[in-house]
Amino acid sequence: ISWTAYDAAALEGARESGKLVLLAFANDSKESEATLKALEDRTVAKLHEKIVFLKAVYTKDGEAEKFWGISSAPALILIDPTKEAGPKAVLEKSYGKKSAASIKNLLVKNLKSLEKSGR
Repeated sequence: ISWTAYDAAALEGARESGKLVLLAFANDSKESEATLKALEDRTVAKLHEKIVFLKAVYTKDGEAEKFWGISSAPALILIDPTKEAGPKAVLEKSYGKKSAASIKNLLVKNLKSLEKSGR
């Protein structure tokens, strides 16, 4: 995965691509490590070209965490690139350790919803 560090400019660039944006909040926990590793699984890798990956280090009560409404890590946020950045652009949030299969299902579902809405 080609991760880009999360900031406003990176998010804007990701939105301009028109691709689904996955914003990962992670820390040094084993759960975060496992979730990020699951994103690299070959079953998920087939979807990588349709997604822009942004990563932020989770900080309790951090500015980005408050903005996106994140209360723990690991957290994955799927963002609609056609909407203005913020809570209304969130397609789905997922917390906790995830398997490759559950991440794939999450991504496929949200990619389909973007395609259905004509984006």
